[in-house]
Amino acid sequence: MRLYPIWNIVYDDQYEGLVDALLTSRGLTRDALKVGPEVLHPPELLLDMSVAVNRLE
Repeated sequence: MRLYPIWNIVYDDQYEGLVDALLTSRGLTRDALKVGPEVLHPPELLLDMSVAVNRLE
């Protein structure tokens, strides 16, 4: 019995590593992983954020 399943990565080209192969097979690049605060939602919009803030104060 195997501890881990066998991964069949459908990607025939050369790649630098497993992450690159997986990203390319999904049509992504490493640049897609580079995100910053501009993609985050404002925390004030979270449900009951004011309740959480009051609890911390």
